[in-house]
Amino acid sequence: MISGLRRILIGAAFVLLGVGIGGLTLFRARPLNPWGLFLGLMLVLLGIAYVSSDETISEAIET
Repeated sequence: MISGLRRILIGAAFVLLGVGIGGLTLFRARPLNPWGLFLGLMLVLLGIAYVSSDETISEAIET
């Protein structure tokens, strides 16, 4: 069982990673790469789902 604080920190890390990848994709790519935006969006959504889950995602990732 994962503690609530640890789940929030891991979820926040996913969100920050997704925002970072999406931001770098928008800032650095001159022909816009849709895969970077897609990956960033999916990581942000995974982080939000991870924080708001009732630990089912945590158990699925750990096993």
